[in-house]
Amino acid sequence: MTGVLLLATLMSSAVFAQNPAQTPEEVNPLGLGLTRQHAETFEPGKPFQVTLTISAASAGTITAMGLRETLPPEWRLETVAGASGAPPDVSPAAGATNLLEFAWITVPQFPYTFTYMVTPPEGDGGTKVLHGALEYRQMTGAHYAPPVMTEVRGPDSKPPAITLKGANPVTLSVGDAWQEPGYTALDGKKQDITGKVVVSGTVDTSRAAEYGLNYTVSTDDGQKAAAARTVVVKEKDNTQTNPTTPPATGGARAAGPSGRELSNPIAASVDKNPGNQSQPAAPPQPANAEGEAGAVTKKPELPDLSAFRPPVTTQAGEKPPSPPGTVATATAPASPAVSVPAVQHRAPVPPEMLKSAAMTEAARKGPNGTSSNTPSSAPKVPATDPEAFTEILVCVAIGLGLLVGLGLLGWRLVYNRPVRRKPPPSPPPAR
Repeated sequence: MTGVLLLATLMSSAVFAQNPAQTPEEVNPLGLGLTRQHAETFEPGKPFQVTLTISAASAGTITAMGLRETLPPEWRLETVAGASGAPPDVSPAAGATNLLEFAWITVPQFPYTFTYMVTPPEGDGGTKVLHGALEYRQMTGAHYAPPVMTEVRGPDSKPPAITLKGANPVTLSVGDAWQEPGYTALDGKKQDITGKVVVSGTVDTSRAAEYGLNYTVSTDDGQKAAAARTVVVKEKDNTQTNPTTPPATGGARAAGPSGRELSNPIAASVDKNPGNQSQPAAPPQPANAEGEAGAVTKKPELPDLSAFRPPVTTQAGEKPPSPPGTVATATAPASPAVSVPAVQHRAPVPPEMLKSAAMTEAARKGPNGTSSNTPSSAPKVPATDPEAFTEILVCVAIGLGLLVGLGLLGWRLVYNRPVRRKPPPSPPPAR
């Protein structure tokens, strides 16, 4: 039915546009009027009632009637009820917003009153406007009553707010990369409008200076908010601070609390923490200390082997050897060296070694009482005669030649005998 009213409205508008000479009486011949009543103020989030009354200045036949109510943004319809009669034949469903359309197929008696309940959104405020337009039809076409506009005031709307993330001011060094820490913006209804924030200003990290960034945002109802951030770019500090007192080494501790003591309350007690107490240095060990320490460093005593060394004989023109521990000095030879055949010497074997080997000094000596250094019974290896070796080779070659000849002769006698053939058989005698 609402579609029928809309179609009829469009047709009547076209007819009225083609006939501009129509008088106001012809536009609203019955003199219908609309009156809206409601409270002067509203509270966000709470129901708000609107009462509408339709009256007629003169009687007449009305075939259909419709009404359009325009609500403030985000206001939501809750219920519709009749005050002096039945509610409208056609009403929008609960939860409708912006435009509400009502229609009557059976026109009620005038004056006619009905109500509807709406709820403003949370955080809404300021002055709001409600607008309504009434139209009706007779047999001659569509007619319109004057539109009605009313205002209602709410609490002062909250301005938006911008929240800057990160530090403010921000301190950087020359050459550092600048990266926006971020920001958020909410309007008076706690809705996110970060996308509407406009950032102005630049940061040049190649030059040491102080830079400013401005953040602004505005809402649809004209509310604005702004914020600012300061960015300080400083020169790099390449100086290094050296400690005036070198750190303590060994068992000595530096005066004053250390970093470990300041960060660890348990380690702050020097008396109770063995790690903070200085350890006495160990006394140095003497060079020739006896006992366990001396046993480690003391060299073992070696037996005297001088008895086993051959006696040293000095030749003519030679100097006796220097005793151990003296440094020999080079001197020019007085006369040319004379080659003397070496003389073999052998020191006597101690009796202890002979006893361990089950030998005696008498057994070691020969029958003449002299020491037998070289055994006399050792077999002599005969020397090889080249001529005798040649004779042996010749004999072997002759023997091999005889064997080969005899073999060839035997082979000839066996396999080269003459072949004896049988005579052909004689023919049989004739009969």
